[in-house]
Amino acid sequence: NLPLQPTAAGLARIPVLILSSDDGLAPGTDALAASIQQAGGKVQKAHEPTDHSWSDKRIRLAGLVIDWLEALPGAK
Repeated sequence: NLPLQPTAAGLARIPVLILSSDDGLAPGTDALAASIQQAGGKVQKAHEPTDHSWSDKRIRLAGLVIDWLEALPGAK
């Protein structure tokens, strides 16, 4: 588990974007997302088959973040 797991209740109070890659950390981020959702939070997740730094998916990464930001309440 990630050390962030105990923060799920606090994170449930804000919108959260969780991005994962094929770096082996996805199970931990999936568990964190599930904990946030169980605490009543809203989580958007995305996984891409790439390395930890998303070196071949940078445009996709930027698009995911921009789309998420634009969907936040009061963003427009």
